Amino acid sequence: MRSPERGGSSETPRFAERGQGDFEADRTLAVAARPTGPDDGSMRGTRGGAADGDGATSRLPADALLRAMPDAIVICSPDGVIVEVNDQVRALLGYERSEVVGRAVEMLVPDAFTAAHRGHRARYTAAAHAQPMITGPGISARHKDGRDVPVEVNLAAAELDSGSVVVASVRDASQVRAAEARMRDSLDLVTGILSAATQQAVIATDLEGRIETFSRGAELLLGYTADEVLGQRTDMLRAPGADVSGTWGVPADSHTRDRVAALVQSGVATTRAWQLRAKSGELREVLLSVTVRQAGGVPAGLILVATDQAERRARDAALAASEERFRLAFVNAPIGVGLVSIEAPTTGRVLQVNPALEALLGYSAAELTGTTVARLAHPEDLPLVAATLERLMLGEPVTELIEHRFLRADGRTVWAQVSLASVMPDQQGGGAYVVAMLTDVTARREAEAELMFNALHDGLTGLPNRALITEHLAGALNRARHSGTDVGLLYVDLDNFKDVNDSLGHAAGDELLVEVGRRLAGALEDQELAGRLGGDEFVVVSEDVRTVEELTAVADRVARALAIQLPLAGQMVTASASIGIARRTSPHTTAEDLLREADIAMYRAKANGRARYEFADPGLQVRALRQIELEADLRATLAVQWPPSSADAGEDRPAAAVRIPEKGRLFLDYQPCFDARDGRLIACEALLRWEHPTLGVLAPGQFLDVAEDRALMSPLGSWVLEEAAEQAARWYAQHGELAPEMWVNVSAAQMGRHAFSQTVADVLARTGLPAHLLCVELTERHALSSAPDVLEDLCALPAIGVRLAIDDFGTGYAGLEYLRRLPASTLKVDASYVAAIGRDRAGAALVSTVVNLGHALDLTVVAEGVETAAQREAVTALGADILQGFHLGRPGPPARIDQLLAELAVPQH
Repeated sequence: MRSPERGGSSETPRFAERGQGDFEADRTLAVAARPTGPDDGSMRGTRGGAADGDGATSRLPADALLRAMPDAIVICSPDGVIVEVNDQVRALLGYERSEVVGRAVEMLVPDAFTAAHRGHRARYTAAAHAQPMITGPGISARHKDGRDVPVEVNLAAAELDSGSVVVASVRDASQVRAAEARMRDSLDLVTGILSAATQQAVIATDLEGRIETFSRGAELLLGYTADEVLGQRTDMLRAPGADVSGTWGVPADSHTRDRVAALVQSGVATTRAWQLRAKSGELREVLLSVTVRQAGGVPAGLILVATDQAERRARDAALAASEERFRLAFVNAPIGVGLVSIEAPTTGRVLQVNPALEALLGYSAAELTGTTVARLAHPEDLPLVAATLERLMLGEPVTELIEHRFLRADGRTVWAQVSLASVMPDQQGGGAYVVAMLTDVTARREAEAELMFNALHDGLTGLPNRALITEHLAGALNRARHSGTDVGLLYVDLDNFKDVNDSLGHAAGDELLVEVGRRLAGALEDQELAGRLGGDEFVVVSEDVRTVEELTAVADRVARALAIQLPLAGQMVTASASIGIARRTSPHTTAEDLLREADIAMYRAKANGRARYEFADPGLQVRALRQIELEADLRATLAVQWPPSSADAGEDRPAAAVRIPEKGRLFLDYQPCFDARDGRLIACEALLRWEHPTLGVLAPGQFLDVAEDRALMSPLGSWVLEEAAEQAARWYAQHGELAPEMWVNVSAAQMGRHAFSQTVADVLARTGLPAHLLCVELTERHALSSAPDVLEDLCALPAIGVRLAIDDFGTGYAGLEYLRRLPASTLKVDASYVAAIGRDRAGAALVSTVVNLGHALDLTVVAEGVETAAQREAVTALGADILQGFHLGRPGPPARIDQLLAELAVPQH
């Protein structure tokens, strides 16, 4: 083997060793040799190597030997210079021979270990007769490309003819290192598993039964540490008297080794309930699994895995106690409880019920179990039940309380409040189910229904009240808009109902209303609904109306049903009704519109004679709206012209003004009345006028009905009386006894409890008008309808010297006895009778009759409405005492009467 040339690189090659051994963590071993022998490239042998008997060294074929070696061979001189390598160096480290021979061996050592390697090399070569050695684990060589290659190095010193050398056999350790790493990882994994498995005891034995592995779980279960039991036989853990034979099938009196052998031979792999003895002597109930442990493909012992059963048994006991508590609560619960499946295909099927649910639904447990909730639920509540089951099947929690109806076995309906517990899996492996708890709320629901019924129905007749009727009517109008049909409304008002209440008492009136409600409901057909608005007012809503004739038929049917006679309080009472009819006139008609229109039509039916029906007239509504406006304006005018300070504190006052008219005012015109014989001015009738701010001057007929309906007659009449008395007092002051008498129209609304007679006396006192110059006029209609206290008030007038005239006589059909009782001094023949004179013979006859009647009662007779000379001559001839009419004098302001009085004061020649 050719030795390298001198003067090569000063660096010394090295091998690095990392791991364990004499040099602890990172160590470097270096050997050096000097070349000896001839330069023929051959090896003579190694010191301490093979030699013949006489000590001569045999020559070896060095080149062939180097090439045949499977490992990379590096031969170095004692000073660390590489003198020879084989071809495997190129395969392992990437260097060609020419790249390394003659250079320091440290070129093959990673940089981090170069210095350490030199020291190790020097110590090795310095030792006498250096012995062969194998480096420890963790050695790496540096590849030509700079990466580290795991290697294992065998070193030996050799003596060649050329001198001492160190021969390094370098083997690739990559696969060995990887296998070792995998082994370490596997061992770490097993160790980690055994340490983490604290709930189970894992014990491994050899074939003698000696314990080789004792896990952390075994330490916790049995109280021993691993150091205390490793190497000991498993007999130390066996419970006294344990039935080894019966449980494991091995002889109980045999040696541990024999029992282990028997189990291994049987290939045991089973789990049994067993007892292990702890260090404290206590016996641990375990579930013991035994399997055969293999090593190198042959049995090496047993693996014992013990699971503590104490905790499981405690859990089982707790579960059993919990189930028993649930069973007792389930059976003894005061509310109905049932288990219902929520898993297909048995969704909604009843699995179990308690006695309270049996009592609630009237079925036995056998009848309920297996049936479905849908069969028990009320048909109208099935959509709610189906939706709830669908939510439960989808896993959605149903936390809200649900109330719906169930049908009992006896057919009755019960209301239940249902609460659903969390969905739970069946412990026996069945499908999921839910716990349904049912509380009987039938009584509450019935009470609520009764309250709702009472809130929406009339307490006397049981018919729908105004709120329900209005709601129903609004719904009917909405349906009509979509169906193209019509809706009709009948507004029914009993005739003369007040007379029944006043004469027979309210109990009799209520009895009449109940009978009317019963008959009204019985007269209706499909698509018709009756209700009571209040008092004696009823309505009928008729849907799907197509013609006016259909509504007329409904009205005829209702009118016939209410035209009744029935005994009340010992009297036979005849009832009838006035009916107003309205129908939808546009898509925008509301319930309030129909009620208002039908109400107006009903009042027109009453005005036209009662016991009849009238259809709503759009003009009536216009007039009704106008009446409302007139009322507001009249109140405003009265508030200005009749303030509280204008009369005694006890006088009725109008309500606060809605608005103050800028020009509106009340004033009086006066129409003269003349003696029929000599034409002398006898009296003046005060006629009320209203100068409306927008409508102009209104006559009494255009607004007095509003005053009567809206309780304004009393303040209005008081103003007229005060104004007329003041004017009459002025005439009296100017003309003395020639002053005319003042006739003032009054209403029954101004009278009662002597209030009117006192008012008249107060007015006379304030104005200074003599009582004999004041005459109050009351229409025959008001006189006939006057209550007893009104009659008393009228009878008090003569006592203060004021006369009473009966106006429009002949229109009210007053009886002679009633007329005789009134303290009247004058009769005024109705103008319609006077107007008939000349047109037919009956006109003159009627006037003559009234005149004669008045004279027979010693009354002054006044003929009203004298419009022509012929009428003047006729009524004078018939005996009328005083004449009044346009032919004689039109109504006018006080100045016109002043003019007449002035003319009368001039002597006639």
